[in-house]
Amino acid sequence: MLLPIGLIPSIGWLGELLVVLAFAGGALASASRTRQGSGYASGNLLALTPISLVGAIALLVPEQIAPYKTELLVAGASWIVLIASAMLMLRLGNLRRQRDALKQLAETDALTGLANRRAALMRLESELLRRRAEGVSFGLIFVDSDHFKQINDSHGHAAGDRVLVAVGESLRTLVRASDTVSRLGGEEFLLILPGAEMDACERLAERVRERIESLALAGGEGASLSCTASLGVVGGDAGETADALLNAADQAMYAAKRAGRNRVVRG
Repeated sequence: MLLPIGLIPSIGWLGELLVVLAFAGGALASASRTRQGSGYASGNLLALTPISLVGAIALLVPEQIAPYKTELLVAGASWIVLIASAMLMLRLGNLRRQRDALKQLAETDALTGLANRRAALMRLESELLRRRAEGVSFGLIFVDSDHFKQINDSHGHAAGDRVLVAVGESLRTLVRASDTVSRLGGEEFLLILPGAEMDACERLAERVRERIESLALAGGEGASLSCTASLGVVGGDAGETADALLNAADQAMYAAKRAGRNRVVRG
């Protein structure tokens, strides 16, 4: 109301110029970042370029575009919304992948690629809940390499790591897809066997013992080495908590150690 009416077209043109410059500046900045390999900058460039061009044409040759100006600007704004939605979906997908990768890292043993202690406890809790709700049985096999400290002392820690990797791979090849093989720490491994009865667990434990005993590995300075393992087998009814089950399996394994090692003891 305070402006002279003759200035309104000029002020409107100036406002449009500032908007076009803002969009064009954003497009140029995105183009620069796109050359640096930024995927999100590419999306910004794709979103901003059409409406920047429409605005520039509207300023340079307004009489040519005037009949379609509103429709073109609405189409440009709609295009920005469409690209923004697509970029948001891509961003959410990346976040989900990063979350899954972090979860995998948090639940995986770095040396063997097996589930770690945290993942094993979570699986045990899950199986306990299934047993209470559905009466589904399951078994545990606790595996501990015999005289592992001597292997490290005699052949070096690199050889000890090779033993752990070989033991872990042997365990993985002997179980079903539904079973969980985990490294609890050090030379200790745990097999969680959903739906398995004790006799089946004991037979599997004996196969595990034989497989580990038959491993032929390279020690330090070209020497060969072998290893054995003591195993404890318990059922899912051996404790009401994951820690109690682990303790029962651990005690069965130590009974195998006391009985002379390289054997299976049923808890």
